[in-house]
Amino acid sequence: MDTVAYRLVDTHCHLDVPEFAEDRPAVIRRARAAGVCDQVIPAIRHADWDALRTLCASEPGLHPAYGLHPLLLEEHQDAHIDALYRQLEAGDAVAVGECGLDYFVEGLDPQRQRHFFEAQLVAARESDLPVIVHARRGWKKSPP
Repeated sequence: MDTVAYRLVDTHCHLDVPEFAEDRPAVIRRARAAGVCDQVIPAIRHADWDALRTLCASEPGLHPAYGLHPLLLEEHQDAHIDALYRQLEAGDAVAVGECGLDYFVEGLDPQRQRHFFEAQLVAARESDLPVIVHARRGWKKSPP
C-alpha cells in the first residue's frame, strides 16, 4: 500500500485565549507532532486583534482570522467594523471570523447580532476571504 502524506489544517482553534497562555508552545508542538501543519486562529473580539496578529507572526503555521463573535455582543461597537476593514487591508488574515448568530443564549439582541454578522459578511466578500461562522446545534427558541 502506498503511503499518502496528508497536510492537516486545524481550521478553528482559539490558541490566543488566556487559557492557553501557560502551555501554548507545548500545544503547538503537540499539534505539529500529530501532523497538524497549520492552525487558523479566529478572533472573537476587537480588543484581541493586535495580540492575535503578534502571536501568528511569531510562529510559522499560525494564521489569523479577525472577527466579532456574537456571544461577546456587548463588547462590539460599530467602529469595530471600520477597524475590521483596516485589519483586513494589512493582508495577513486568512478568513473573517469568528462571527455569526446565536439564538441559543438568551439576552443577545437578534437585530444587533444580525447587524454585526451582515457587516462582517460584507467585509469578507469585499476582501475575498472565507468566513468562519459560529454555529450551534439546535435552537432553544425560534430565530426571530
